[in-house]
Amino acid sequence: MGPGHLGVAPVNLFVLILLFGFVRLVFRLTFSQRPNPGQPKLKAPRPLKPKSAADCPVCRGEQLAAQSY
Repeated sequence: MGPGHLGVAPVNLFVLILLFGFVRLVFRLTFSQRPNPGQPKLKAPRPLKPKSAADCPVCRGEQLAAQSY
């Protein structure tokens, strides 16, 4: 081993760090969890709202109870 080998280690370390950074960048871009802007976001279903008292089971029960008195 001569003095010429001492200059190779920092270069190899620099190349290794660059390679690790490149692999990490590719992995983040490939497997990111962010939704694609072109895809619609999934929404929770809207709760159903009765249009009249006859459609609502609670209201219907109250009407039946009021009629039986």
